[in-house]
Amino acid sequence: MALENAQSRQLWWNLLGRFAGFLMLWTALCIAAAFLLEQFAFPAFGEFVASSTSNWRGVSQAELNDLAMSLGYDSMYGNHGEIFRYQATVGWDGALLVRDITLYERLRQLKLPVFFAVYLIGALVVVMLVLRRSVRDFDKLALAVTGLARERTQAPKLPEGLSIIQSELLQIQSAAIADEMASVEEERRKNEMVAYLAHDIRSPLTSVTGYLELLKDTPDMPLEARQRYAEVAFSKACRMESLVNEFFEITRYNVVRMPIERERLDAALFCQQVAEGYDIQAASRKLTIEVDAPEGLEFLGDPDKLSRALGNVIRNAIAFADEGTVISVSAARTASLGGEPMVDVALPARLQPPVPATRVGVAQAEEDAADAKPLLGGESSAAPVPPVPSAFSMVPRPASASVVPGGQYVRFAVTDHGKEISKLHLTSIFDKFFREDSSRGQENGGAGLGLAIAKEIVQAHKGEIAAVSDHGVTTFTITLPLV
Repeated sequence: MALENAQSRQLWWNLLGRFAGFLMLWTALCIAAAFLLEQFAFPAFGEFVASSTSNWRGVSQAELNDLAMSLGYDSMYGNHGEIFRYQATVGWDGALLVRDITLYERLRQLKLPVFFAVYLIGALVVVMLVLRRSVRDFDKLALAVTGLARERTQAPKLPEGLSIIQSELLQIQSAAIADEMASVEEERRKNEMVAYLAHDIRSPLTSVTGYLELLKDTPDMPLEARQRYAEVAFSKACRMESLVNEFFEITRYNVVRMPIERERLDAALFCQQVAEGYDIQAASRKLTIEVDAPEGLEFLGDPDKLSRALGNVIRNAIAFADEGTVISVSAARTASLGGEPMVDVALPARLQPPVPATRVGVAQAEEDAADAKPLLGGESSAAPVPPVPSAFSMVPRPASASVVPGGQYVRFAVTDHGKEISKLHLTSIFDKFFREDSSRGQENGGAGLGLAIAKEIVQAHKGEIAAVSDHGVTTFTITLPLV
């Protein structure tokens, strides 16, 4: 079975290299020891054994011949244990001398088995030492992991052989610290937002209570004054309802594991229908929403989720655009997922009075067009309504426009002209519960979830969302894969 982890492969090769090195060293030591013993120790030891176990005795030539014949007879019939059990020599006086060296021969025959036994025992010791060192490395790894779990700020220290996993642990530690800091910051923003909303609910609630009490205690109030006070109380109640809805939005925010159900969508019709959902909101601020998208550009996506993402961006543009300007919603094919947002597709800002239209769209204008569902063709599913002043217009564009040959992504851009986003906050506007305190904050801000929800939806589609803001022009881009 192949090892898939780089650290495991490194440990495997380190283990083999360490084992081979120690085994070669042990083999060399054994061979050197055997050579030295054979040359210097064994001859003296053999003479000591032979001298200690037998004595030289004189024999005649006939006795020596009989002894040689008996030894040959034993060898012929396999009595190899008795071969060369006698040693013969000639004394200084010419006499024949013989001594029994059977014990010496038996001990000499044990040299090779003893050598291999010692060698194998040493090899086993080498294996145990190498494995013990490897286990010690894993022991240090386990201690580093448990220490990282107890104290996230303490950098893990591992042996040199575990450099890869130490680098990975450092990355995990950095990510964990970043996540913890992000969670703390998110909780802080959430608490601030709850305190802010709770404080702001008090004012309209006090106003509603005061006006209703005034109407109750003054039955003879003129009709015109009664109607005026009732309208003020109603507007304050609507404001309070909006704040309560933001409370609800905070508690139900959970889109990290949202299910995605992809369908084939037409980019032009998708932009048109989502933009129409904000027709009334734009008209209330004397804004014009223009859609600029090529015909025939199709992509796969969840219509409900993406309508909410693009709708949240459009709603953000409506909240912060200067009155009487144009909000541009465009779509184009692009060859890359990253890169700078596409700002050259925006139409120039200009004053344009609202123009009449025959329909208001397919989504309710009060939240974020989450129910808008673009179709590939046919009329909108919304029921016909009487004509109202509209801030929406469609700019037809042929299918060949803004098409990058071989482009694998579709990029939606929403551009407004008005209050800028500071460069300091451009990286934070997609965080949950983030509210900018400067020009694009406070009076128009909500719970700080709209762009965060849009980011989660886009990332669930394996896409990217980004923003640029400069010289009074702010552009949000959503880039999605075509398939």
